[in-house]
Formats: sequence, structure tokens, C-alpha cells
Amino acid sequence: MIRLHPHNHARLMGMLLTATPCLTAVSYADGSDPSATAAEWVTQASQQVVKLREGVRLTLAPGTRLIRQPSVPVPKHLRELAPRAYTVELVTGRVDVDVDISQRPIYAVMVRAPRHIAAFSKGGKCSVVASPQGIVIAALSGNELSSTVSDKWRSLKVGSALVVSREVPGGATRELLKQPTLQASNALSLSLGDGKPTRLNWTNVPEAQVYRVTLSQEATQSPVPVSDFEVKQTAFELPPLKLGRYKATVTAIDRFGIASPPSNAVAIRIIGVDLPEGTYLYHGIPQLGRSQQVHLQQVEGLEMAYGSAGVFGPAPDSLGLPTGHPLLVRFRERGASDEVSLTLEPRSLTSTIQFEPKRASWPGQAVKVTVRILGPDGAELPDSVDVALDATVNTRVIDAGWAHEGNTWVTRIDQPPISGPWILRVTASDQVGQVLAHDFIEIAEPVKRQEATPLQRYSSR
Repeated sequence: MIRLHPHNHARLMGMLLTATPCLTAVSYADGSDPSATAAEWVTQASQQVVKLREGVRLTLAPGTRLIRQPSVPVPKHLRELAPRAYTVELVTGRVDVDVDISQRPIYAVMVRAPRHIAAFSKGGKCSVVASPQGIVIAALSGNELSSTVSDKWRSLKVGSALVVSREVPGGATRELLKQPTLQASNALSLSLGDGKPTRLNWTNVPEAQVYRVTLSQEATQSPVPVSDFEVKQTAFELPPLKLGRYKATVTAIDRFGIASPPSNAVAIRIIGVDLPEGTYLYHGIPQLGRSQQVHLQQVEGLEMAYGSAGVFGPAPDSLGLPTGHPLLVRFRERGASDEVSLTLEPRSLTSTIQFEPKRASWPGQAVKVTVRILGPDGAELPDSVDVALDATVNTRVIDAGWAHEGNTWVTRIDQPPISGPWILRVTASDQVGQVLAHDFIEIAEPVKRQEATPLQRYSSR
């Protein structure tokens, strides 16, 4: 454990920057007093966030041991800072310090590490790493840090790191890794069929051991879910994403685990295409029936053009096939050049209705009816299409009792108790009422043989 002698503490305070006077009174919440009793935190396989008070947060990486120590006083001329600073001892692992500099007063944090090394945060974000390879103090954002090696204090500017290792026991200051530049292809895509995945590419950063890709989903009310992926190359293909809007960034990580500033953020949007009942995909293209429309989600702010037209307008929230012909539309972010296209086609089902015998009469044998409905190009009927069959004789509805196997429905219809002649009609419809097949047969009464008259019998001789 590192102990600072009074003269060393004075040397530290001499390194701190003079702040603008502020006479805000200091008040401590219960348990948030910097001089509160000691505590110890040990993480195993997951990180832990320690909130010392509002605006002061410590994030402990997995495998970290951190001990809270008595607070240290802060010189009175640093009026932006609270009178006392939180103090913790990092035994091993990594701690990220985040002190909100917008609040007054600012609560400083002293982090003591092995080898008589310490960091004094006066607001902003910094990281301290204690590993067998050495000790690293990184000033990430906010105010300038003060750091010490063997009681020798020095300033540490934002964007730089102090590295102490066996090779450099006195410590050396270097800049943080450079910020990568990120690009995305297929950043606008459809949640439909086998679309092209979004691919990220970024510039190589010297001395980077690994890159961390961070994907966050934009949300208005619920917490923003975040996914991290660590890769060693400078390209990454995102896994399939649910519909929504996302932001992606990438950071370069050095051998001590210190990250570069995050790259520029690229926007990713997955457009939702909601298919109505009775539609299906054929070769990844929605097949629509008459009067049916697909509903679009996450198209707010997008532009759309028809076919190869160069004129774009606001994207609608639904699309159909008013002319019954295939339709191609193109979407893009407002003013952007990258596009994604959506093709809609009319549903192509084939059907036949067969009556046997072709010249039926009642009374007599039952009429056999065979209905066949096939999918595109004679394939199996898609599961999304539900078939309903109706049979009527004249105006009477018949309970036909259809036998169904595969794409075929069969029944036999006997003469109903109504006088003829008869017209047997059969109609096949889907679940939204669109007619898939319709046919009829006329059924006559048999011709009655008449008895010959005496004159007819005499004439025939």
C-alpha cells in the first residue's frame, strides 16, 4: 500500500491546475462522503460498476481488486473541487474513473497503484491498469491528470498515457493510439430474405493488439442495448440484425487494454418489411395477391424512388401492386448515395378444377370433384396460403367433406334433395378472401323414354 508523506502530498497539490473560484457549498449524501469507511471490491468473470456518489463512478474490469482508502484533502484554492478527494488503491486489474465535470463541486479521485505509482483525476475520464506487464495511467477526456512515479509528480495531458514497465521503470509518456476511421457497406438493408450483411472496414492503427466494435441500438424510452465484438483484423461483418436503427464505432486496443478514442460513428438501419397474410417469399421476393400491401417499418426520414427514376420522395409506410405488375422501389437516407432496393411481384399460383364424369346427370352416380392448387412454377403450395373450398348446387351450400393431400382436394357430391336441372359450383379462396380457383358443371336429368303410340307402332311396320 502506498502512503504519501505530507511533503509529497504538498508536491502533488502544487502540480494541480488552478481552477476558477466557485463558492458552492459541499454537501454529502449518506454513504457518499469521501472520508467514509474503507471498502473492498473484487471482480471475477464480469465487470462491476461502483457509484461513489452522483457523478463519480468507477468501473472495475473482470479480475480486479480495488480497496477504498481514507480521503486526501484538496487545496482550498482549487475551488471547483470538493474539499476532499476519494482515494482508492488498485491492487490488480483495471479501473476506469468517470467524474462528471459539469457538476459543482467536482469530486476528485486519487487512484494508487503498485510500484509507488498514483493518478489524481480532477474530472473527466481516465483509466488505471495494474498488470504483470506494468502500470498504465491513461487520460481519456476531461481535465488534465496528475500522476506520480516514485513520488515524482508530472502532468498528464488528455490523449496521453504514462507507461511504467520493467523496460521503463521510471515511466514514459506516449500518446494514446490513433482514432480509427470507420466505413460501412450495406448500412441500409432489409429484414427480408437473404439480404447482404452490413460490413465494417476501418483504418489500421499501429501498435493495436485488437479492435473493439461497439454496436448500439437507438431507442427512445428503453435502455440502449450494446453489443461488443473484439476482432484482430480491420474488417468485420455484422451478424443478422433485427429491424431498427443502430450506430457502430470501433476503437483500437493496445497491449495494456487501453483504448483509443472511438472512431466516427456510422449509422446502420434495418428496414422492416411486414408481409400480410397469404403472401410468401419466392427467391427472396414478396409475392402479393390483389389488393394486398406490405407494411414498412423504420422508414422515417428515408427517401424512395420507383424503378430507375432519379426523383426521390418521402418513403411511404406501405406498398402494393395497384397495376398487378411487378414493382421495384429504391430506398436511401435523405441526400445519401447508398441505396437498397425492394422488389414486389404478383402472386403466381396455378389451379385446376376437374369434374367427373364430364357429362353428369342425376339421379345417377355422384360427381367427383378434384381441385389442385400449385405454387410458383408448379412447386408446392406455400404454407402461408390457407385454402378454403366452397361447393354449392344451385343456391344451396353443400357440406362436401373434402379429402386433402398435398396440393390436391377431392370430394364426391351426390344429388341434393332439390329438383333439377342443377349447376354445381366450386370455389377455392385463400384466408383473405381472394379467389384462387372457380368452375362449375351443369347436371341434367336423364331423358325419359316415351311409350310409342298405336299410330307410331303401325307406321313402323
